[in-house]
Amino acid sequence: MAHFRVALGLVLISMIACMVQAIPADDYEQDGIKARGAKFGKVTVEEYKEICKARCVHTENCEFWTWYYPSAKPKYAKRCSMYGGEIDQKMTNRHAVTGSLEGVLNTLVDIDDKKVPEVLPPVVEPAPEPEPVNEENCQASGDSIGQAYSGTTAVTKSGKTCQNWDTQSPHKHTRDDSGGYSSYWNKLGESSAEAMNYCRNPDATGGGLWCYTTDSSKRWEYCTVPTCGDCQAPDDSIGQAYSGTTAVTKSGKTCQNWDAQSPHEHTRDDSGGYSSYWNKLGESSADALNYCRNPDATSGGLWCYTTDSSKRWEYCTVPKCDCKASGDSIGQAYSGTTAVTKSGKTCQNWDDQSPHEHTRDDSGGYSSYWNKLGESSADALNYCRNPDATGGGLWCYTTDSSKRWEYCAVPTCA
Repeated sequence: MAHFRVALGLVLISMIACMVQAIPADDYEQDGIKARGAKFGKVTVEEYKEICKARCVHTENCEFWTWYYPSAKPKYAKRCSMYGGEIDQKMTNRHAVTGSLEGVLNTLVDIDDKKVPEVLPPVVEPAPEPEPVNEENCQASGDSIGQAYSGTTAVTKSGKTCQNWDTQSPHKHTRDDSGGYSSYWNKLGESSAEAMNYCRNPDATGGGLWCYTTDSSKRWEYCTVPTCGDCQAPDDSIGQAYSGTTAVTKSGKTCQNWDAQSPHEHTRDDSGGYSSYWNKLGESSADALNYCRNPDATSGGLWCYTTDSSKRWEYCTVPKCDCKASGDSIGQAYSGTTAVTKSGKTCQNWDDQSPHEHTRDDSGGYSSYWNKLGESSADALNYCRNPDATGGGLWCYTTDSSKRWEYCAVPTCA
């Protein structure tokens, strides 16, 4: 009889072992949160938590549990299992530890008493450490065509994703570092491979920074990269904090110097009632030369007197900086238009559920973020955002079905 019990036990163990198949970490998301992991051998309970968290990291609402022999010293975890609300109780004679990506609950649950770990709240999805972001994602003021630019803008002015410089598909070209343009890459201090798909200007095109696109029907296109400092901060609606060097009006007229009274006499210099503006800006009206300013808080924004005697003043066109405010470390106040990830992948619209289903739109638990930002997830289109306050900063779901999400490279405003 004893032999029979031993044999039966071995059969049961074999059956259980067959039922539990090892699933690679990368397969968890596509197989769903009920996918069961492999045995980890002699891995301690503390070690298992990190293994489970690593597998859980990109699965929405992911929770996990394991069981161990209480008599084991040290306690070894026997399995990492994912579940979506109800625990699989096949191992009813074991003890369990529960946990989630948000933080491991150091709670031992006795399954003999039919106690089931509580369903944990949804967790913040992105968690890995971000890579360093180029904080100077702008052209130097003296670099009119961008030949010294080494930033990370990787999308054209119309929103097309750039093609990598060291690839020949979909467009064949000679602008890499293997031929006649090697001197450009050497001077820039990077190879065409290292430049990835970032906007560059290897052939000194007069229109400035550009790239080949990943659209087979559009060979190349210019990029829109602001001059460093020559843009308005996103939260500076009328340009009163602007200290850039734009000196021409929206119609192309040259601006008159602020400390000059010809051809137009005025009182907007720093000698009278507007001195507080100039003091706050940290420059005198003489220092401001003929750059566009807004000393009287005109609601239409930046402006200047013109050197045309027939046109007293006119508004200037100065773009908003596509950057996050200096005090906004994780980008929760960012409302810019970057719509590509740091590796050049196009972002998925926030109100779309394809190719990646998600809960970060404004229809559920993240509505307070969208309300505070002052836009709906539909209004946000596919722009980089951070609805769940991910520590690594701005991110988006991608239109690449094999890459669920990725961080964006958005510089901090100077």
